[in-house]
Amino acid sequence: MHMDFATVDHNGNASAVDVEQRLVNKENIAKIKEPFNKDFATVHHDVDENEVEVEQQHVNEENVAKIDETSIRDQIMEDSTNVIPTIHHSDFPIEEFVHNKEVDSSKAASISSGTEIVIDTIVYKLPNEPINVAPLSVIIPPQLTNSEDFLSDSQLPTQLPIKESAHNFDTKTPAPRNRIPSKILQSPYVNTFGSSDKGKGKIDDHIRPYTPFEGCGITYQVSSLLMQEYSQWIQKGLLKTHANKKPSDDKYRGKNALFGFDYMDFVVAFPLDKNWFYTMSQPKKCWTDQHIDVIFYYLRKKSKLRSMDQYRYTTCNCLFNTYIKNAYKRYHCSPADDTLSTQQHIARADVVSVYERSIKEVINGFSVPAALPWHLVDEVYIPINCDEEFHWVLAVVVLRSRLIRVYDSNLGTRNKSQSDEIKHLSIILPNYLYDSGFFDKTDRIDWATLDAYKDNKTGELMGPQHPFEVEFARGIMQQKSDSLDCGTYVAAFAEFLSDEIKVPSIPFQSEYLRSRYATLLWKYGTDKANAGYVSQNDDPIRLKAASIILPDDELFNVD
Repeated sequence: MHMDFATVDHNGNASAVDVEQRLVNKENIAKIKEPFNKDFATVHHDVDENEVEVEQQHVNEENVAKIDETSIRDQIMEDSTNVIPTIHHSDFPIEEFVHNKEVDSSKAASISSGTEIVIDTIVYKLPNEPINVAPLSVIIPPQLTNSEDFLSDSQLPTQLPIKESAHNFDTKTPAPRNRIPSKILQSPYVNTFGSSDKGKGKIDDHIRPYTPFEGCGITYQVSSLLMQEYSQWIQKGLLKTHANKKPSDDKYRGKNALFGFDYMDFVVAFPLDKNWFYTMSQPKKCWTDQHIDVIFYYLRKKSKLRSMDQYRYTTCNCLFNTYIKNAYKRYHCSPADDTLSTQQHIARADVVSVYERSIKEVINGFSVPAALPWHLVDEVYIPINCDEEFHWVLAVVVLRSRLIRVYDSNLGTRNKSQSDEIKHLSIILPNYLYDSGFFDKTDRIDWATLDAYKDNKTGELMGPQHPFEVEFARGIMQQKSDSLDCGTYVAAFAEFLSDEIKVPSIPFQSEYLRSRYATLLWKYGTDKANAGYVSQNDDPIRLKAASIILPDDELFNVD
């Protein structure tokens, strides 16, 4: 609200215009207050108006005297032409200030008529109770240096209302939450979780091997200290008659066969005790499918690190040969199958369909961990066990040449004719290359344009009725007769070929090969179990079956 005050001279005296204006204001106030006399008389208990006026004048003079005794040097206003009223806390009622008509002109400035009218209107609208407020005082502009025209520090408000914070001091701070991941989502670099790293085994990325053979290829010599450490570990707790035990019997005393942890995780096999390594490292012990699958799995992982323009390969597990054999039996029946009934043939086909689907998934890079699709590689390594002779051989499918090359470590003492497993593979494989869409995928090589897949007469893509050619690798290292080292040599053949090294003709010492693979796998599996990191599973994502929503006009209700 903007208030106009009469001007005051430098001596603090009101002008003659001010005196005349005051008389006019008195008459205006009397006219305005006339309708409200009853209400104000009720508040003041019908006190005589003259007595109230005298008393109000007396109080006004006392307040002005207080202003004379104090100084208001600390108040400075920006606008030197306006005089702003200030309200102080005191026992002086505002209604008495309104009735005060005569104030010493030498001590204070007068109030304009408009201001008094507004004040009277506000007072009338207030509740009928006395209000303890301070009278309006005059603040002198900065250029007036008279000590009598300044407020004292005592007249300034000393306490301001402060809103207290609504904070609840009784609320307890919640304890910090210790987030513990589940076992499935645990970190691949630690084996326990908590607020402290004490007691945790860790392996840094720059020293954590990607495969057990990293940094120690087939042509490198394994550390003698590491092999000695493995030898002491494998021999600890052996029974005296361990050499005469059957393959399924335990070779160790009591709990000496245990690892100290649950198992070793090789992704495709999970050895539970030392007997698994005993069979791998001891002479004249035939390797099982698990030993071959573990080594071929890590060879697949190594190939995935290579770029598209480098030599690439992939490997299969031992079950792939079983899929081929069962599919062959279904479509190439023996004379005895002619006596089967139609129902028996249908039941047989239902069973074989599972194997057929598995073959096509392997060709497309599924079903086998860390596998690559065949249309992105140059060669495929397939371990084959010849059932009739219980002998392991390596069949390498050379896709660019439409050829199966066989690496046999016991070729000199055996019949050089093809085994049944190799024949089945050469006949069945072309059918499933067509069924899997192999020739439609040209991401790396346009297979249909290669001369090896063209018919010599027509020049068109050769049909699936033409089997793959088969040849045996010559001049390769051979095992000793009845040494049961065929599995070891198959692993060595695959590792030589994966590093693009020609398979040597001079044989390695079979004892060294066995100890090498067992030592590297034991070191890798132990570090993996103690450090807690998991193996990178590079399986391609299996495509989900997409459901087809038919339009409304093709839907029908079945009653």
